[in-house]
Amino acid sequence: MLSKGVEVKKIENLTINSLPAIFVTGTQNPYGNIYTKCIFLFGTDTETIMINGVYPENLKKVGDEIKKSMLTVFYEADKKINPFEALDYSIDISETKLKFGKSMSNSLTFSVDGQVPTTSSDKTNLVVAKSFSQITTEDKKLFCINRLRQTPIEIENIEYTNEITIIDGISGYEIYAKGKSKKTDETENIYQVILFSDKLYYILFGTTNDESDKSIEEIKKAVKTFKRK
Repeated sequence: MLSKGVEVKKIENLTINSLPAIFVTGTQNPYGNIYTKCIFLFGTDTETIMINGVYPENLKKVGDEIKKSMLTVFYEADKKINPFEALDYSIDISETKLKFGKSMSNSLTFSVDGQVPTTSSDKTNLVVAKSFSQITTEDKKLFCINRLRQTPIEIENIEYTNEITIIDGISGYEIYAKGKSKKTDETENIYQVILFSDKLYYILFGTTNDESDKSIEEIKKAVKTFKRK
């Protein structure tokens, strides 16, 4: 959680429908605003369920209500879930080599084998997510560059940063960069798009270890299909 900028304050061990669970409370300080973040985790041998709650640190009563609501969760083991149904956006990967990997916290992850993390030698992947916090900065281009530098990749060179309006009619920026994974030291080619909508933003973050342009072009093809519902 530290890698996401969350400082853990408290961890509670709970039981939900006879399943072990933990409730984590921490604080996060995005762009000078302090928020309390609650993360409720439980699951089985085959899946993990995560429920997130976020509120301004000074609104303790609101936080109590959020926690109370989160703890009303009921797990139905046999229920079939459509991971795309609750999202307010869609993306089409049918014309690419990417496969759906997992859905978590308003985000989707795709890889070439549908595994997260991938077990393939081809590490091409794409993560699509909607932000929880509002944009407070006026310089959106700088925001996109700073957001890129928050990833677990050491950025070595930004090839280009372009303003775009071609994806679902939303304004934003695309960035193509090169770097190295902070975990494996492997070379990474990165394509990041951030789209701004109603003071929030959508981020589409693709990476590949393919040195050719082919995999980046496949990521771009998928990104261009992004639509709000």
